[in-house]
Amino acid sequence: MSAPNFDTAPFDATSDNRTSFRQAMEGWRPTFKQPDCTDGWQGLLEMLGGAPAMHVLIHGVVGGAAQSQSSPNDPVFWLLHANIDRLWAQWEAFHPQRFPASAAGWTPRSKMWPWFDQPVAHFDDTRALGYRYS
Repeated sequence: MSAPNFDTAPFDATSDNRTSFRQAMEGWRPTFKQPDCTDGWQGLLEMLGGAPAMHVLIHGVVGGAAQSQSSPNDPVFWLLHANIDRLWAQWEAFHPQRFPASAAGWTPRSKMWPWFDQPVAHFDDTRALGYRYS
């Protein structure tokens, strides 16, 4: 929760986990072998020799389909990602002045793919979407 920004450049597995909340949640650590992100994917198998944390750790512990692009087929995926969303909501509450995607040049009015008719801010308010974390 202490990371001051949602994300920092270069916006991949090499971002500084002390300043990037996304990086701290993702779990890649600078002291371990970093995955090759050039193809846009961060694969667990590329992390051999290091112990990931948070999001990545759970995918690794569950194993099987959870370690592949078919991970949504595992019910644990939904529990994990609901918790990641809960932690993100907590980070936003601690840092209300920060817009999560601002480091990447987005604003609350930016249109979000694939819902180009809705601004990002529409998806960033859990209460507006009909739920809240207790």
